[in-house]
Amino acid sequence: MSYEDGTKQFIVVSCYTQFENLAHKPRGTPSQFGMQVFGFDSTTGLMTTLSINTETGDTVVNPAFSRFHPTLNVLYSVSESVKNDGYLTAYSVDVSTGELSRIGQESCLGTSTCYITTAPDLRHLLYVNYWDSTLGAMPIDAAGKPLPVEKKTRAPSKDGGEARPPQQHGDDPHSKHRTEETHAHAIVLDPCFGRVAFVPDLGEDCIKQFVYDRATGALDYAGWIPCGNGPKHRGPRYIEFHPTLNVAYTVNELASTVSVYTFVEERLRALAPGSTDRTLQLAQEIDTVPTAFPRKMNTCGRICVSPSGKHVLVSNRGHDSVVVYEVMTDPCSGSVGQLRTCGYFHTSGHTPRHFAFDLTGKWFFVANQDSDCVSVFRFNEEEGALTYAQSYSVNSPNFVCPIKPHKRTTAQKARL
Repeated sequence: MSYEDGTKQFIVVSCYTQFENLAHKPRGTPSQFGMQVFGFDSTTGLMTTLSINTETGDTVVNPAFSRFHPTLNVLYSVSESVKNDGYLTAYSVDVSTGELSRIGQESCLGTSTCYITTAPDLRHLLYVNYWDSTLGAMPIDAAGKPLPVEKKTRAPSKDGGEARPPQQHGDDPHSKHRTEETHAHAIVLDPCFGRVAFVPDLGEDCIKQFVYDRATGALDYAGWIPCGNGPKHRGPRYIEFHPTLNVAYTVNELASTVSVYTFVEERLRALAPGSTDRTLQLAQEIDTVPTAFPRKMNTCGRICVSPSGKHVLVSNRGHDSVVVYEVMTDPCSGSVGQLRTCGYFHTSGHTPRHFAFDLTGKWFFVANQDSDCVSVFRFNEEEGALTYAQSYSVNSPNFVCPIKPHKRTTAQKARL
């Protein structure tokens, strides 16, 4: 059976394997295996284990972020460790069995690699290393194989000067000095031209702008954007752009809020290295947890826009929920792209580090890191509501990556 056709998809789940190498302290069970591949049938909502990646060694420890190639059956994953440089590993995906076979691996030249973005022309994979706040563009060849990084960039402080080096957090991942260091947490290119890279900096409490050179892979600093008004430290984690509106959303991990921004395309086109022009304008900040819930008991995980663009969702680690927002679209209201809370939905587990929609937008998967399970929900698009379906036992899941294998050409099939 091939997963190229029909209603079936692969769900790739990444797991933590060595807790002592992390900047934070999971409370679940370390996994023997870094990645598991499930088959998923969107007509029934059921998952079946197909393949387990049994690779071991320092270079595949704690796979923690994955990205599927837009045109090739190649999956990329990065390793998370504060003790050793992270690695980006490329796997070919067998469209019949879900088996992952390593085809290449390169160093990310920094510690605790935590995010990957595919450049629009598919010449580079942009990545960030959280712990030492370095970033880079890794070349990939026509077959999707990664090549050595030619240059890494250290995220500067807000004023463009040298950033403070990180310190060991020990057993307290929320110790005070974390907010006094530079900690890049993601890298996302603008959706219009793919030339401005936005990097949420959890430590310095801002979104940093870099101009990306497609030809060379260079990333040049171009100023920063605040995450809100007032002195409160928000700790931005991820940024997502709406698929059709000129709006961006940032989840603030430490403040349990979402910041909503608008942007003008011409500013993205004109931004130059060394500039201080802010390409995003703050329009709204909204809570991710109920008003009476103590903020100190929660940190946020992922944010995403639903496939239809009608909703934004955020996971709450502590409140153990996903909040669903409606995206406002009435032009007469003056608040197009801003958010209204639909409801909070328990994730049937603890510490929902990551979540993802299936490729139909009707199913929703949550990686409950500290209760060793992946929970599956139905998503009601009309009401913006999640309904629990079932859970699957997976030790320390940290990332869920639904993929639909690309169809092979006749020539490719003939070579098998």
